[in-house]
Amino acid sequence: MSLRADETKSDYSVTLDFPYTTKYVFRGVELARGSFQPSIEATSGPFKLGLWTNQPVTDNSDNEIDFYAGYSTALPGGWNLDAGGTMYYYPELNHSTGANDTTFEPYVGLTRSINGFSPGVYVYYDLTRETLTTEGQLGYSIPLEAVGASLDFSANLGRVDPKSGGDYTYYS
Repeated sequence: MSLRADETKSDYSVTLDFPYTTKYVFRGVELARGSFQPSIEATSGPFKLGLWTNQPVTDNSDNEIDFYAGYSTALPGGWNLDAGGTMYYYPELNHSTGANDTTFEPYVGLTRSINGFSPGVYVYYDLTRETLTTEGQLGYSIPLEAVGASLDFSANLGRVDPKSGGDYTYYS
């Protein structure tokens, strides 16, 4: 018995990435400049597990390592549910400020794809910092089939509400 290449499909995938960015902006706040952001993500069916990092080139004080896991499933009406959590770890954090070097943030989101548009809404709650974040997003994709690519546009609007401290709105 012989198998053709298209008959041996894997039920998981692994993605590696090693980009460079001139600015690392998280929820409207610039956290670092000139950084490498390597990541690895494994998916199997509706499950994902990954590691993402921010490694500044000129100053190690803003190192960040994020471990995350999630689950997605289709809902009636074409919507998708995405739920999971992220553990943020800041190995170089100055503890004299009283800040924790590790925080945990579960999230839940709803997304959909409609005629090239991709609306979504997410809610995050950092259990350590006691901070609620809500974010709406809208994307639009124009397929460029002749070159095997697409032209993608996106916008988001978010609100950060910490239990203590100042709340703010961000957008991109």
